[in-house]
This record gives sequence, structure tokens and C-alpha cells, in this order.
Amino acid sequence: MGRELTLALRARELWEDVARDVPDVGFRANGSITLLNSERELEVAERAMARSDADARAFELLSTREVISRNPALRGEFIAGLYCGRDAAVESRMALGALCDFMENTGRYEYLPGHELAGVAEHVAIDHRGVHYGGDHVVLCLGATLSGFAAELFEDEPLRKVRLYMAETEPLGETLTTSIANGDSFRYYPGFADIARDVLEEQPSPRPISRYNCCASNAFTAPSPSATRTSLRFRDSSKRSIVRWTSLKRPPGR
Repeated sequence: MGRELTLALRARELWEDVARDVPDVGFRANGSITLLNSERELEVAERAMARSDADARAFELLSTREVISRNPALRGEFIAGLYCGRDAAVESRMALGALCDFMENTGRYEYLPGHELAGVAEHVAIDHRGVHYGGDHVVLCLGATLSGFAAELFEDEPLRKVRLYMAETEPLGETLTTSIANGDSFRYYPGFADIARDVLEEQPSPRPISRYNCCASNAFTAPSPSATRTSLRFRDSSKRSIVRWTSLKRPPGR
């Protein structure tokens, strides 16, 4: 197993442990199906099945009929599907708020919004006002922060921001029994990237499904019971409109 898989499996284990105490993070061990739309994508899946870590990932190569049997809500045309039994989902829109609420309710943690990290010392974090916060451990969770102290930490290896939109839609009305991805996502996942470079390198980019140039997540998870309506407007190819998000429900806690 490579480092990527070891880290992924460890992360899955930790999220499952966290969910026992904080069920609102929405952890679901639902597996995933990557839908394959071309012979080249099928070849990537077949090569992935032949790798030594295929069992650790719980891979299964499914026919069209088997895909629909596994997830009856799926529609459209595809030639096969790669099932990954070790995949799991976390409700990312809700997870941070749920974790923050849980920690605050224990009485052992304090949430301090609006404080920028300016430095660290042994067992101490220092904010932009010069206030020191002591603790047994200091854990840096920089997220998308690329300036200030974060920039100093990575002077020799700068962080690069990668944009990924995640959208929540109205309830489907049916149950997605697994998470879903499309075969083009092989290009972006570390577990497939080396194979995809060989097989998909000369394949032209897929045609857009509409005139909208949307940068959206390739993975769609099964809807959670707390799913709420969100309206979206993406920038179209003429660049005359802008992205607009309207959520009818704030994440818990914030």
C-alpha cells in the first residue's frame, strides 16, 4: 500500500471514530461507484483492479446491470462501474459546525473566531494581537489560508490553492445507496492518477453537459436526512453571470 492509501484509510478510521461521539458529522460508510463512460475509462478501472492494493480498497468492477442493482436510482448511459467498498462520506457542510459545538459543550475547549494565527512557540499559539494560548499540543489546521504565518511556514514549498465547488441540491426523491463519481475523475484522484495519465492523456476533454462552465465536485454523496434546499447560479461561458449561492439553512453551530 502506498502512502496515499495508508493516509486515506487512517482518515476513514478516524472519521468513523469521531462519528460515534459526534453523529452530526454525517459519516456514512456507503462506498462509491465511479461510472465508466468509455473504453479508455474502463481500461483505467481494469488496471486499477490488477494493482496490489485493489483488495485493500475493496474494488469491484461492475457491469451496467450490476451497477443499477447496487444503486437503483442511477440513470443514463454508462458501460460499467468501479465500486470502492472502503469509501465513505462525511457531511462536509455540517461537520465543522458539529465538531465545534461538541468540543465547546464539553467545557474543555473555547472557540475564538476572528483571531489570526501569527506564530507558535513550544506549547503556545500566538494570535495577531500578541495574545498567547497555551496547551499540551498545538495543531496547525491552515485550511485555505495562504498568507501571513501560513506563508512563512511554506516559504520553500508554497501552498497552491485549488478551487473545488460543492453544491447541495434539492432532495432527489430517491435514495442513492452509494456515493457517485464519473470516470473523468480518475485524473484527479491519487489512487488512479498514474494510470490515468497513461490511458487518458490523449483523450479529449469531455463535452460540457450544458452551456454552463461549472467547476463542480465529481463526487456526489447519498443525500442526508438534513439536506436542505440550495439555489445556485454558475458563471456561464459568456462570463455574463456570476456564482451565487443561497442556502435556506445555516450549518449547525455557525
